[in-house]
Amino acid sequence: MRKAKPAKMFIVQGDTRHVLIRFSNIEAPSGDAISEHARILRTKGQVILGKFGRRITATIAMLNSQIKAEKSSCLFLVRRDGQQYAVYAAKVSKASHQISAEDRDFVPLYYRKSPYVSTWFTISELCEVENVALDRLLVSSSGFPVASTLRKSMAGFFFVRNRQELALTVLE
Repeated sequence: MRKAKPAKMFIVQGDTRHVLIRFSNIEAPSGDAISEHARILRTKGQVILGKFGRRITATIAMLNSQIKAEKSSCLFLVRRDGQQYAVYAAKVSKASHQISAEDRDFVPLYYRKSPYVSTWFTISELCEVENVALDRLLVSSSGFPVASTLRKSMAGFFFVRNRQELALTVLE
């Protein structure tokens, strides 16, 4: 009798703050923004993801402070998929408002020179996780679960937190 392969888990340290961004595949030439980023991550060991629109200055300082303290700092990416959301989790190793010329090689070509990117996240891990993550993460400003907030709000990004460690199953 074969043993079932244990599920890969994405662990989010307890009592930490993170960023959640809605995204779409519209700008990605392949029609799959996540695959474009994952390809660079696989080949170069990291990828830089850009957030379009309004600058999120407080987030940069908060994430970089957590990273310096060796606390997990995550970027959650969500995309509407019918009545549900596809959820991707990324480990952030740096957040900034600009990137250096040498770091441009870690950014997908389709938005490497976009003037509309206001915030950059250097990530070292990216995977799709179960969407139950949206029930376990709380919007920092309201304390409500992200799942209910996404359905009611048109906001493109949220500061989120988790009180306890989260062990999210990675979808293969």
